[in-house]
Amino acid sequence: MAAALAATAALVPTSSAQAAVPLGNIGGWTQTAHEDFRTALNESVWGKYSGRPGGNPYGMWAPSHVDVRAQALRLRGFREGSQFVTGGVMLNRPQTYGKWLVRAAFNRGANIEQVMLLWPTSGWPPELDFAEGASNGRTMATAHWSSSNDQSHYFANVDMRQYHVYGLEWTPTAVRFTLDGRVFGTVTGAGVPHQPMSLALQTHATRPVGLISSLVPREVTEYVDWVSVYRYG
Repeated sequence: MAAALAATAALVPTSSAQAAVPLGNIGGWTQTAHEDFRTALNESVWGKYSGRPGGNPYGMWAPSHVDVRAQALRLRGFREGSQFVTGGVMLNRPQTYGKWLVRAAFNRGANIEQVMLLWPTSGWPPELDFAEGASNGRTMATAHWSSSNDQSHYFANVDMRQYHVYGLEWTPTAVRFTLDGRVFGTVTGAGVPHQPMSLALQTHATRPVGLISSLVPREVTEYVDWVSVYRYG
């Protein structure tokens, strides 16, 4: 049974995983961190997820589903026994306002999705998801705020199986979601947070194992080539 449930190798993106991480400041943004995952994951900087996602009964997070291979961070999702197990990491460098860029690719899979987000260091909301969903031809960005969880959603067409740069620019007056440097959504007013938040990258199950289709790959993986973080002003 264990052998039958073992994950097969995920499909590696056809575009190159090796691109130079940006170094230095960009305009009014001052670089505070960068990571190109060319060596083993620095676990004093990146914390691995463990446990069940809040409000999600379909899967678990496990540190063993996070690794660095072929010069990319891999967040691997596949079936283990009666549930899906996936990977996630959080950058242990929270800040208020800034710019975050992530170059990544994601396998196609109907039962596992990915999210790149900013998570508050205390309280919830706010939450800023700057790329989320399955590899189905588009990505979604979402801003969460207020005690009633008000939300704004924005969409961009993209082949997530190829490498793209997903980004977020956060100032005291606006949050802008970007794809390959182009803005596709802007939040203003009450939807703009004003408290420290941390970058998180994760995959998670969206359906129970019983709904697996024969057309769904055994393993669905997020490949992260590099991350670059900047301070506002």
